[in-house]
Amino acid sequence: MPKISVIVPVYNVQEYLRECLDSLINQTIKDDLEVIVVNDGSTDNSQKVIDEYVKKYPKTFKSYIKENNGQGSARNLGIKNATGDYIGFVDSDDFIKSNMYELLYNEALKNNLDIVVCDIVWMYEDGRFESRETLPRFLDSFNYYTYILSNPGPVNKIYKRDLWVENKIKFPEDIFYEDFAIIPSMPKYTKKIGYINKELYIYRQRENSTMQKTSYNKKLLDIIKACDYLYDDLKNTEFLNELEYLYIFQLLYFFSFKFLKFNKYKDIEKCVKELNLKFPEWKKNMYYKRKPFLFKVFCNLICKKQYWAIKLLIKIRNIK
Repeated sequence: MPKISVIVPVYNVQEYLRECLDSLINQTIKDDLEVIVVNDGSTDNSQKVIDEYVKKYPKTFKSYIKENNGQGSARNLGIKNATGDYIGFVDSDDFIKSNMYELLYNEALKNNLDIVVCDIVWMYEDGRFESRETLPRFLDSFNYYTYILSNPGPVNKIYKRDLWVENKIKFPEDIFYEDFAIIPSMPKYTKKIGYINKELYIYRQRENSTMQKTSYNKKLLDIIKACDYLYDDLKNTEFLNELEYLYIFQLLYFFSFKFLKFNKYKDIEKCVKELNLKFPEWKKNMYYKRKPFLFKVFCNLICKKQYWAIKLLIKIRNIK
């Protein structure tokens, strides 16, 4: 049985796929690694690349092909077929440092952890690299509460496979932001979560990726579905403060920037309505109170529909 099963969902990434798969075959823990590559209905030559690696490294790579139904369904198929003690995820246009999984696995064994998290580096198309902190800057330490507020992607982590199997955890399918819908809720199932302060995952920033779209896509509003999915999972737990802050940050701040970019004010209003419905007293949130003044100004202007003022503020302060 392998120590770690790495799940790689693939959709039309032939240009980047070899770099991704090379980074997995070159892992220092490679003899104990199982790589499950799930082709989610690619129409380019991605499967030819996958077949090359399966043929060359048959003990490591497993290939599955399915009809296109989104990254969530591809990951679910990978989880179903994983046999390792731990599960990891790598997006097929990204790559990882050669010792990532050895470091995460050793940390898990040393401290009897169910989840271990590392840091991420963003890589831009012009070759620039940018460090990205796992925790928001206003938080002091990493624990199973602040984990919920950390980067919601599944890729910079390993998870005990039993967490997924015993709790029947699945990604929602055919929606954007399926990772945000479930990854922050993991502390509901375990308190044995650790963190290593090392930048091990390289997250490629592509202009046409889901998070970097330059044209409007109505699926951006799936963030409300993802929030509600998370709400249903955490509403009766000890994590209400964290859940409330996620609603504030995602709906009032992060996605407001995206909707403002395309002048989609009705979408912003839907987000505000959803926040007020679930958390009518959100301004009392303990994490919100710790945010910088400018963050609070932005959120309040969004609620008041002062979009002209927000755009002026963004221009003056060069907010990104």
